[in-house]
Amino acid sequence: MKSDRLLSVSSTQEVDNIKPQEVYNLLKCIASATGSENYAEFYSIDHSLFLNISSLLRALAILSKERSNDLYKPLNKLEEVAPSSKVSREYQCEITYELKTLLVRCIANLLYKNSTKQTYCRDTQLMPVLLECTNMDARNPLIKEWSVLAIRNACLGCPEIQEIIANLTQKGPASNDILKELNLEMGSLRISPGKD
Repeated sequence: MKSDRLLSVSSTQEVDNIKPQEVYNLLKCIASATGSENYAEFYSIDHSLFLNISSLLRALAILSKERSNDLYKPLNKLEEVAPSSKVSREYQCEITYELKTLLVRCIANLLYKNSTKQTYCRDTQLMPVLLECTNMDARNPLIKEWSVLAIRNACLGCPEIQEIIANLTQKGPASNDILKELNLEMGSLRISPGKD
């Protein structure tokens, strides 16, 4: 399976050999098919598909944290996508554009009313990765919404995952660069001197 080969690459030369555009287009087809009841009899019993997609999402989450200036870095700040930004305007044409969103979308669809995949989700520690995906990222449009749906589908009828969520402790609002850029705090407007 192509996703197995994608997970085992160790150099950029190997990435070119597996034709990443082909893998990306296959992922788009899988994301669409897993959202359709017409193919449910196939994807509901194919557990290796879920494991490969979730492994790829975890690998991308690690990559986006380790590297500072590359294709996997999330674009969380408005200034990064502003016309005056130094970020290439071509980020929407890169192979990584919408990649994490497609993976999360597949996971959300595959988790829907599937107790076996919910167990895999719990056992492979996928929930923390899905929770991390609930931030806005211009490189991955709608990732926040698909992540919320994936978390909902993971919790649906699964008390073990519901317990994981219930045992999370709130340490305050997460740092939000977008709110800071807009000069906002949680629920209030902050007045400060303008930048010179």
